[in-house]
Amino acid sequence: MEIVLFDHPAIRKGLMPLTWTRPVADLRIGILKISEKWEKYFGQIPGILTESYLQASYTIPNSGHALYINAGLCPDSQILEQLFKLKEGEVLCQNDIVLARRLSATHTVSIEEVLEISGLKVIQCKQDVVLLQRHWHLFQQNGKQIRLDFDLMKSSFKSARINDKYTRVYAPYSIFIDEEVQIKAAVLNAENGPIYIGKHAEIQEGALIRGPFSLGEHSIVQMGAKIRGDVTVGPYCKVGGEISNSILHSYSNKSHDGFLGNSVIGAWC
Repeated sequence: MEIVLFDHPAIRKGLMPLTWTRPVADLRIGILKISEKWEKYFGQIPGILTESYLQASYTIPNSGHALYINAGLCPDSQILEQLFKLKEGEVLCQNDIVLARRLSATHTVSIEEVLEISGLKVIQCKQDVVLLQRHWHLFQQNGKQIRLDFDLMKSSFKSARINDKYTRVYAPYSIFIDEEVQIKAAVLNAENGPIYIGKHAEIQEGALIRGPFSLGEHSIVQMGAKIRGDVTVGPYCKVGGEISNSILHSYSNKSHDGFLGNSVIGAWC
């Protein structure tokens, strides 16, 4: 059965302005986007059901025979167990928020249809789940999500070696270095959480990095930067100065000195 991540209207509104230009499933938290997390767990690329003006850029099944999952929900093994047990005619909720339901329609389903649950058996989710509803939930949960994503992906990791003799590494078993990464005279400390460095990224001289930390492909940590942990830098970004507990989406720059903390930065900023 296919899976579809849908934008719950209340959650989409709570995450604006980030969700003006992208569906909730396209938000990055941890190492991966939300949609990429579900892809890893299910082994298939999920469909994305979003607002009409965004929908042309995202695919959904031609038929409505799918498991529809709230895009603000971050996956883990416990919630997957509940989703696999979910039957047609049942809906998984947390209070009044729909988390997931199965549908077997013969047409393309709308968000309104997914949320129409009258007559269904409502199953309340009693476990703690990561349901992103406000901006601050992103950076509050980011460190935990970096750890979960690292554990989810590490079975496929084959880390490159750090050959620079002036770079100091702590807890190397919690550090992943992808292909064609450049690191010069930096300190990488993964004792408090993992460090993930994507393809063709660069860490320049004097950078001090503490995990949990994720650096996307082709991104640059500039000279003398201080990364204090719980930080995600998306692909094609440049960062410098001091950063703590923050997320930068793709193609954004914070190159100057100065502090950035408890923040979420969109794309092209």
